[in-house]
Amino acid sequence: MIGSQAAIPPLWPTPDVLAELAEQSQRLEPASPEEILAWAIDRYADKFTMATAFGPEGMVILEMLYCDKMQGFLFRPLYKSNSNQCCGDRKLVVLKRAAQGMHAWASAIRRDQSPDRANVPIVGWDKKFHLVKVSPLANWTKTLVWNRILDRKIPYNPLHDNGFTSIGCWPCTRATGLGEDERAGRWSGTGKTECGLHTQD
Repeated sequence: MIGSQAAIPPLWPTPDVLAELAEQSQRLEPASPEEILAWAIDRYADKFTMATAFGPEGMVILEMLYCDKMQGFLFRPLYKSNSNQCCGDRKLVVLKRAAQGMHAWASAIRRDQSPDRANVPIVGWDKKFHLVKVSPLANWTKTLVWNRILDRKIPYNPLHDNGFTSIGCWPCTRATGLGEDERAGRWSGTGKTECGLHTQD
């Protein structure tokens, strides 16, 4: 899917770029995820990419994009001694490398997943990666995601059928119990709630 190259903004968050992103984010608030992705593809063309851990939200966006590129990861015992560095090495460094030359990326986060994600704009500047971040499912709910998966017969990780409400790297993910928060199984017992991809620092 190729869009208009002429409209691609500079790769630096100038006041004009930030104002435009805020304006577009506000304009896209009532839009469907497909409309948001269509805007991003038209706006950024082949400079638009995506990162996903292949959770339900990511699978929905992949289905919407008909994307077939996947990135695998190998694990060493670093996750036991320094989970922040492990996430940094396995996720942040990999995304930065994959995003070189890109202008925008799609994220599968939802605002209702956690307090850290509650105020995510649909379109905004990602200071960490120096890219425009497009979150087409920001104002969707878990129910909308799963309805789409079941209606369209989108493949998903079978662990979701066994109590894993959020799936990350295998060493740092467990099934959640009845009444637990959706992301309670991630880095359980450590106080850590995010890998760093979606935090502002």
